[in-house]
Amino acid sequence: MVVSGLQRAQQYLVQVRARSQAGYGSFSVASGFSTLPDGVGHSQLVVTGVLVAMGILLLIAVMIIAVYCYRRRKDSEMTDKSGHYQMGQTMKVYIDPFTYEDPNEAVREFAKEIDASFVKIEEVIGADRS
Repeated sequence: MVVSGLQRAQQYLVQVRARSQAGYGSFSVASGFSTLPDGVGHSQLVVTGVLVAMGILLLIAVMIIAVYCYRRRKDSEMTDKSGHYQMGQTMKVYIDPFTYEDPNEAVREFAKEIDASFVKIEEVIGADRS
């Protein structure tokens, strides 16, 4: 049931009764209510709208910060200080020969990832030929 044509800032008493095939029932006990004064409903709507908008903006900000932190952590895992980096699903090692005192040690470190059947030493440059 919808009651229309009510005035603002007024008090009303309402009684209802049921109707069936047998006819009308008795009236209920009177129930009172009052309508809101002018402007109260509008200001509450505005406050509710502002609070909902602020909540949505806060949620978006938290999501952006979470994505940024997740990607930053993931990037730091991919680029390690020790020369490890991720290529596809496997971890590869970058060997910088200038960081080794002995170049042979750099070659041995690099060759760890290469199957020995693919390595063939054809000539050693600068080796003592005696």
